[in-house]
Amino acid sequence: MDRLTLKKYHKSPFKEHKEFLEFYINDKPLSEQIDALYYSNKKSILDNWTGVLGTNKHHAEIVKVKQLLSKPVSDKEIRAIYAKLSDADFPYYLERTREELANPEIIVYCCAECGDYDCGGVAITIDKTDQSVIWTVLESEKQPLRFEFEKYSYYDVLGVYLNQLLKR
Repeated sequence: MDRLTLKKYHKSPFKEHKEFLEFYINDKPLSEQIDALYYSNKKSILDNWTGVLGTNKHHAEIVKVKQLLSKPVSDKEIRAIYAKLSDADFPYYLERTREELANPEIIVYCCAECGDYDCGGVAITIDKTDQSVIWTVLESEKQPLRFEFEKYSYYDVLGVYLNQLLKR
């Protein structure tokens, strides 16, 4: 089985790109594994994208981790992301966020400039068995990159991070 850890990471040619929490799989950054398989190290996904964890506002970070854990997200949690919006403007963003959460493709690297879901990014799908959680990177249908994590270890890594976020 593969092993997932989260570590701070910053590797970008652009100074304005922020440090983020990288998905390390078997002690190698996921971004580097994607680069090696799909880009022959000629360029990096981090030229345009950044990791989704560690770069979001607090409430958006909680929602993203819950998405990775397949946990339900309440309207109240989504409202916290858009706390400054008026009640009249919020329904649009609620619907948009619900659509993103319902999508089986989960973005793990997003636009480095704005982080907007609509800009695209690098996505995974998550499948589950009784014993494991399986990530499939959707960068190429011809040569999928798959990782299989022991279920309890996977939930422990992301659950610990979620609990840290909830205590803030």
